Amino acid sequence: MAFATIDVTKGITGTIATSNLPTIPVTKGGTGLTSGTTGQFLKFTGSTAVSSAAVDAGKILQVVSSTNGYNQGSTSSTYADISLSASLTPSATSSKILVLMSVNGIYSAQGDTNVDLTLKRSGASSGNGNVLDFSGTAGFDQDNVGSGDGGASLTYLDSPSSTSSITYTAQMRSSNGSTAAYINHFIRGDVRPKSTITLMEVSA
Repeated sequence: MAFATIDVTKGITGTIATSNLPTIPVTKGGTGLTSGTTGQFLKFTGSTAVSSAAVDAGKILQVVSSTNGYNQGSTSSTYADISLSASLTPSATSSKILVLMSVNGIYSAQGDTNVDLTLKRSGASSGNGNVLDFSGTAGFDQDNVGSGDGGASLTYLDSPSSTSSITYTAQMRSSNGSTAAYINHFIRGDVRPKSTITLMEVSA
């Protein structure tokens, strides 16, 4: 058996027989260094590979955004598309899509009404006529005068389970079905409100 010698001017010289070193098996999910005793040198065997899926979970894979300033109104109680949509193609069926939507320049003409907003998904099954279970209300007017409200910010995390192209479109309606309600509305001045929708693909 070989022994190491120490020269204080040169450090440690010699060899240590690897046959005397315990083998410590290490596997994913294992506890690692559990064998071996005090004073022993440990040698490592096994794989250090880490699943790439675990490393990439929660990673933003792509971002798509669209902005529109079209002044649009409705007097109907039925949801209809507005000029605010964006599309992307997920890279995996396990991906989630984070939808960030900001609708501005909301205005209710009069007569106890407000703007109702919802989000439609097309290109993948949604289970509810392609309208996601997601909505918001803004700009309520309880008197017979016009009422303006800055806007509504809406967020939705979707799981489309698809690698086909998917389009997300904002929809609106007038809550009382008779009085006009608007988005991207302006009354005076040169500032024109715009609305935006942003899609982020997030890896699972």
